[in-house]
Amino acid sequence: MIDITITIDSVLKMVGKRNTSYKLFLMKYLINNIKKESRNRFSFYEMSCGMVSEAWQYYEKHFYRFSKNDRIFDLIQCVIENDEISIFSSKATVYEFLYNNKDVTIKNKLKKLMLMPQYRLLTPFIQKGELIGLTWKEENKKIEKISTEQVLFYRINKDSVQINDEWSEFICSNRQIIINELNKIIDKEYEKK
Repeated sequence: MIDITITIDSVLKMVGKRNTSYKLFLMKYLINNIKKESRNRFSFYEMSCGMVSEAWQYYEKHFYRFSKNDRIFDLIQCVIENDEISIFSSKATVYEFLYNNKDVTIKNKLKKLMLMPQYRLLTPFIQKGELIGLTWKEENKKIEKISTEQVLFYRINKDSVQINDEWSEFICSNRQIIINELNKIIDKEYEKK
């Protein structure tokens, strides 16, 4: 077990190692939507819609894939080709459009986005070696189990996450600082491209 002190650095540590934009935009969605005094449960589907809605403005500004493995870009292009929504739509409009969309292709792409990022956010708090030699599905099961045994950012429960109260309180008290830091990281990543 890794002892975790909740700090801005420990929050940002979760998005540290990455080769796609998933962690960044998933974290931004969660940080923006965690409430202080409510049950902070998010379904994988909600998080997928939220992740894409957070990435939307970057697509508009930069119009290119974050990395070759990044499916958010592909999903955004698919949605825009649908002609029901514009690249200039607000984050809230994009989220509602995605969440309520009946198009099977879009729904499947949204589900595929959440195969790994919610698990990978937690890996900085897992002992080195615990995931070595496991397939990604085995890793996900192991991370889900660990998330119920330790006070990590959230507990993973099948198809949702439950934010732990201590983390909720810290994030709500430091939300703007964390968002500012995340924005700097995202902007820096896009400047490199």
